[in-house]
Amino acid sequence: MRSSIFVLGIALVGVLVTPSDGISYLTCNLLKNFYINFNCVYSNQQFCQNIKKIMSSSALGVSNCPYEDCNSKRFESCVSNYTCPEGTFLSEWKMCGRQQTCCSNPPDECEEIRLPEYNHVTITHTLGFPVVCDSVTDGGGWTIIQRRFDGLQSFDQTWDAYEKGFGDINREFWMGFDHIIKLLQMGEHEIRFEMHLSRGKRKFVQYKKFGLGGKDDYYRLSISRWDRDKASTADGTSIEAHNGMRFTTKDVDNDKCRCLCASSGRGGWWFKRCLLSNLNGDWGNRFMSRGPLWISETGLANPLIATRIKIRRRSP
Repeated sequence: MRSSIFVLGIALVGVLVTPSDGISYLTCNLLKNFYINFNCVYSNQQFCQNIKKIMSSSALGVSNCPYEDCNSKRFESCVSNYTCPEGTFLSEWKMCGRQQTCCSNPPDECEEIRLPEYNHVTITHTLGFPVVCDSVTDGGGWTIIQRRFDGLQSFDQTWDAYEKGFGDINREFWMGFDHIIKLLQMGEHEIRFEMHLSRGKRKFVQYKKFGLGGKDDYYRLSISRWDRDKASTADGTSIEAHNGMRFTTKDVDNDKCRCLCASSGRGGWWFKRCLLSNLNGDWGNRFMSRGPLWISETGLANPLIATRIKIRRRSP
């Protein structure tokens, strides 16, 4: 059936050597429908290429024959199990009501990445700086703003470092408030705190609403709407105790303790008096309250062995 349709398309093109714009447009759309409804559904690569050649031919006129999907995204390929050319990116989107897998230009926001093949991929954000994306967890689309797993990067840093960011984005890092604030300005966000406990368990806490105060407010923490329905959730009270607090580092004290919490906690955090959580604590340190902790899960002397903090723009 498809081969006979293809022959019909060839015949139409053969007749239309110098077609009028109207006939050319009709022929183009006929072939475009074949391209969309047959090739992309059945993943016939040769059929796809043949139709594209016809639609790009001078007989039809490229201007009258855009082989695009319903969202005006141009096809580079439309086949399953396809390795994209260098410089392009495998992506999925709905085309005319059907889910398709095609190659496109690299995305510039983590929210656009939902395929497991690109989990923890690094891209250049539309705002101009590199970000690491989680394309799998809870549907994907997360931007990782903090990651720790081996302790090679010290988080006992100054205020200036926490603003600008530090570490290796491909390993352990803190994104930096300068960039985090810019991301949050793009819309409402949710946040997810992930942790690996020394006894092998993995826990997380996810909040549907997350925000920060500006630089003049020392990046005051604002979280709400704890998503208690998620599995493997930790106790959210360990971070809620810090809600509304300004960020503190070893050289800028905004906590409510007479001591300097960042000095004893060995890392910047939204300390209060001093902590029920601190994912930026001194790696591997079992001394009271100095390691990376989530008190409801770790206690005061059983530091976490891996942490991640992720944010994701909420759908309107």
